[in-house]
Amino acid sequence: MDEASRRSFLPRNRRPTGSSLTRLRLALSWIGLVLLSACSREVAPSTGPLAFEEGRSGRPELIIVYMIDTLRQDHLGAYGYPRSTSPTIDDLAAESVLFETAYAQASWTRPSVGSLFTGLLPRKHGAVRRENALRTDVKTMAELLALAGYRASGFISNPNVLAEFGFDRGFESYIDVESVSVDTDAQQLHEAAFRQLARFDGPQFLYVHTIDPHVPYEPPEPFASLFEASPIPPLHDHSMPETVSKTMNLYDGEIAYADAALGDFIRELKERGLWGETLFILLSDHGEEFWDHESIQHGTTLYEEQIRVPLLVRFPGAIFGGTRVKSPVRVIDILPTLLEQLGEAIPPDLDGSSFLNLVRGDLETVPRPVFSELNMGKQAISSLIEGPLKLILQRGPEERKAAMLYDLSLDPAEEHDLSERDPKAMRELEGRIDKIDASLQRGIHIEFVNSKKSDSAARLLARIQLERGVFRDVDWSDFEAGDRVSLSDDNTSMSIDLNLQNQANPTGGQPFLLIDVDRIRFDVEPPEAWINVSVVIDDVELDSTLLLVGETGLPKKMPLPWRVQLDSGELHLSGVGLRAPVPSPEPYIRVYQVPEPSQPTVTIDPLLDARLRALGYVE
Repeated sequence: MDEASRRSFLPRNRRPTGSSLTRLRLALSWIGLVLLSACSREVAPSTGPLAFEEGRSGRPELIIVYMIDTLRQDHLGAYGYPRSTSPTIDDLAAESVLFETAYAQASWTRPSVGSLFTGLLPRKHGAVRRENALRTDVKTMAELLALAGYRASGFISNPNVLAEFGFDRGFESYIDVESVSVDTDAQQLHEAAFRQLARFDGPQFLYVHTIDPHVPYEPPEPFASLFEASPIPPLHDHSMPETVSKTMNLYDGEIAYADAALGDFIRELKERGLWGETLFILLSDHGEEFWDHESIQHGTTLYEEQIRVPLLVRFPGAIFGGTRVKSPVRVIDILPTLLEQLGEAIPPDLDGSSFLNLVRGDLETVPRPVFSELNMGKQAISSLIEGPLKLILQRGPEERKAAMLYDLSLDPAEEHDLSERDPKAMRELEGRIDKIDASLQRGIHIEFVNSKKSDSAARLLARIQLERGVFRDVDWSDFEAGDRVSLSDDNTSMSIDLNLQNQANPTGGQPFLLIDVDRIRFDVEPPEAWINVSVVIDDVELDSTLLLVGETGLPKKMPLPWRVQLDSGELHLSGVGLRAPVPSPEPYIRVYQVPEPSQPTVTIDPLLDARLRALGYVE
């Protein structure tokens, strides 16, 4: 297969069989508004670190994040795979919390690991394409853990996470093993990691990024022939070319080799007396496809086989060992989880949220939505999972779209596209993706947030007046039916008339309100124009303390109408991670500005280009 074909996006659309439209409607009805940019919902309140044992600190001496690159979740015994690919990981699961539905925020290494390191969506940390690096104004996991007292060391062999791309920030030692070793399998990374462990005293953080399951599939014997005579598992009951099935046998051999190497690593930790006190996180950056949707490898789609990843968290003392969490979690949730466990403040601009509440067994009233994105070549693909529903939305260079809707509870293999069967459900989820996209777009944003206590509609009238400027590219697609926006003929003033209506939980059970948040976004020309904002809610002028300005949502005491020059910095122009709206006893509005996102670029020299191409990254 040529590279163009391998990198193509070829969805498989099949006729639904028995899917319940009523169930789709119900699922959509209780799903609330996707909160701004964080793509997250209000989850259970933070309850602090897990207590390992009485009188023992929740701050482990050693934290290890162990990444097995390109490890497909459903090819592991702990996740139900019939082949014996992962005895070490299966044993580790008995000591760990295993997350059954964990998702990466991208389907290839650099943006996915960028989200792990920053807790941010790919477009916010900046490392989205082959030439992009992490933004210099975002904090990394290593930097935040260093502030918490941990000396950080990293050991990698995938060129996508080299220091050149900003992934070394916060690490005292960050070793690209391939640059110092002829052989770069997992054993070489382990040897380097143990050498470093012996050098440092006190709390340490290790990041170990092995790459053995990645192409090219060249496991050593006996792993190369381990599955030659084994039939294709029922998981892969779809038709695939014979060459792909043979390739999958080698891939499973790679997993078995990586698993054996992990076993050696854990045994060494035990022999050194370190394992009992270690907080150990095992995950992958993405999966791998074997003709599930007429494609192979990864970085091509956002189907489950490419973004659903294994995630095991082994706490010191193996507390909660054997626990299985069904609720969805995301790679962006790992950093805030670590910070909460250490008793450290979680930065308010992170897109992820701690999942310690799930470890304790607390149920989230509304599951956290899962947003992933892929920007490769000339196309952009986004996916959103809310409840059982998943929408994959593809945009081409000329804004042509393809949308696929699936009910994962009935169709986990994503074989039956429901978008034509129920276009209304598809449009609702597409609108939610549009909201996330809009929250990441540059321009002035104004959001109107209803009271958390209100079970009736609030009438809101707003007037936005420009001085020495005009509106451009006004987007109010977030508003509901019946809401109105009027622009003056000269595009210098705008009137908004809308109802803020919270929604009660329609599914019964625990009562709660889904808070209504409406947003409008626009550009202004010239950028130094002045803006005046005045708001009346239920015939009462908005109190100035309920006008929140900037990304952190701090109230500003000021006379109304509020007036500011747009390029003055009043709106907090950093644009790195906008805090989601918070529940308030009173309706309020927030005004902020998102600048053009900076995406640092790196010059790809011939040697680095050759390393990237050897792994299939040729964009």
